[in-house]
Amino acid sequence: MEPCLVADSWILDPYENAGQHAGSIISFWSMSFLMLLHLGAVAIRIRKDGKTRAIPVILTIFFLCSVISGVLQAVAHSFITGTTKTHLLMTARLWLGFAAGTCLFLGTSMGEALMHGNRELAAPRTLMWVFFVFGAGASVFAMALASGGDDLVQAAVMSAAFLWADAFWIATSRKMQREGSLQEKSILLPKIGGPILMALGFWILAILEPTCGVKGHSDCYKSCPVGGPGMGPGLPHVFFLAMFAFGTFCMVYAQEKVPDKTFLD
Repeated sequence: MEPCLVADSWILDPYENAGQHAGSIISFWSMSFLMLLHLGAVAIRIRKDGKTRAIPVILTIFFLCSVISGVLQAVAHSFITGTTKTHLLMTARLWLGFAAGTCLFLGTSMGEALMHGNRELAAPRTLMWVFFVFGAGASVFAMALASGGDDLVQAAVMSAAFLWADAFWIATSRKMQREGSLQEKSILLPKIGGPILMALGFWILAILEPTCGVKGHSDCYKSCPVGGPGMGPGLPHVFFLAMFAFGTFCMVYAQEKVPDKTFLD
């Protein structure tokens, strides 16, 4: 495709030329760095009072998958072109699929802790684990199918995983409220709102990417609804980074203030 003049700068076809979308490059390198910081923050809290806590372990795996995905996407947008770039982005999506499976396990393990010992909930417990097994497999499979650039599939997979974990965070918080063990009720907002923000970040990316991302180069980004006509290359990833980073910060902060338990604890 022909070069596009955007804000007094020429942008070459991002499929054939590396480093064209500065917003995408900065976003994914920043995401990788922030996820690495989160990984370190939760990893040092795995051991407490001589015991290994399950949720920091699970979150460490989640952030590790996110770091790997972020680095692969950053490298792809910064230095790689053509089919090699496509394959690298496909691999990055697969790592996001593993991250989604981690969130599904996080929610399921909290649900098991809530239902443990209640015979009346034996059937829901079984269905919950069945959903986790098939959901985790479907997440990776769907990401593989979406490797060609279907950001709607990516958004659906990731938001489902985040909301699954969020549902059990809500249930756990309600139980803590009933028992009177939740002293800081204000912590509920970041604990419950964090995963919702992360899910919204993926949907914003899916909505804006066709006109403001690589595909938007076909009409020189004139259809991009943000930043004015022809002013939005790479902006979807900037918005995505802002919501995803803030959501993960809320999640880590809430776990530090009011740690949850799983059936593994």
